[in-house]
Amino acid sequence: MSKVEEIMQLNRERINSAGKPSQDFSKIALIQPKIPDGNYLPSLGLLYIAAVLEKNGFNVKVFDQGQKPDVIKDILVFRPDFVGITSVTASINRAFKLAEEIKEVYPDIKVAIGGSHATASPYETIENPWVDFVIKGEGEYPMLNLAMALKKGGEDIEKVESLFFKLNGQTKKNREADDLASHQLDDLPYPAFH
Repeated sequence: MSKVEEIMQLNRERINSAGKPSQDFSKIALIQPKIPDGNYLPSLGLLYIAAVLEKNGFNVKVFDQGQKPDVIKDILVFRPDFVGITSVTASINRAFKLAEEIKEVYPDIKVAIGGSHATASPYETIENPWVDFVIKGEGEYPMLNLAMALKKGGEDIEKVESLFFKLNGQTKKNREADDLASHQLDDLPYPAFH
């Protein structure tokens, strides 16, 4: 039995004994897929997003596939309600594969993809069947606003700036946010290096 199958079995047993887990969108996994060029630096963008989410009361854990290739097991054990994956073009297929593996075990988890690939090709990225949302451009506040909208049951999704999403089989695009001004950059919390 593979590690993923073991986790699936454990979680099925937990769900069967305790009923369906509630999904309040307070647990968020942020994931850096492995970049094939050997880059081992943490994603500063993800760490800033994590810090903004944590400052607003969310339980956030950052996972780096470059540091731990079998990261999917840890993500599934964490059992997030919402997943954000960053990706450059060189790692987009890994990002899609991570989204697929997560959704195969927990189909109700919402997956957002951001980063430079999603910013350059948002329509292509949202077409992937495992992706629920795409964030174009700077992700700190759009991710926070998306998490808050999901926590409220999805109301105000159409007000989340820089967001692409699917609704009744159609791709919807919200208004794009302006780039952060210098005073907004100064207000960002220190990256969540933990």
